[in-house]
Amino acid sequence: MPFHERADAEEFVRRAMEKAAPEGYEVWNLAIQLAEDPQFIGLIMLSINLRRERGGIGYELHPAHWSQGYMAEAIRCV
Repeated sequence: MPFHERADAEEFVRRAMEKAAPEGYEVWNLAIQLAEDPQFIGLIMLSINLRRERGGIGYELHPAHWSQGYMAEAIRCV
């Protein structure tokens, strides 16, 4: 990451979304892109335990974009 070709980014997200969620869970994988440049810079995974009504967030962000507020903004949107 980041992916320079859109097809590479789409393939990465597609593979992440194909991973089966454990029974009783719902999992969402969301791409993170810059507003001014549609470059794929990261991913947020939202995992929801439907039985316990709890969830968790995991993420990956390219190191070139660390400490710039992108992840905080993306998580607020989720």
